[in-house]
Amino acid sequence: MSRLLSTVLSWVSSFAVAYLVGSAIRDRRTGVRAGLVAATVAATVSWIAYTAVETTETPTPDEL
Repeated sequence: MSRLLSTVLSWVSSFAVAYLVGSAIRDRRTGVRAGLVAATVAATVSWIAYTAVETTETPTPDEL
């Protein structure tokens, strides 16, 4: 899975969960705000984590 696809999927799923929770607790506007904040944080963490894993992967025998 590419970094961009991973980040987008993380953003969408986090937005959906936070939107549903925020909407259930208060109203639609709260759900949208909570969704945007949670999704942005999750996407940022996903991007950074993907980079960290990508740089620490063990080299293949060809690379040694």
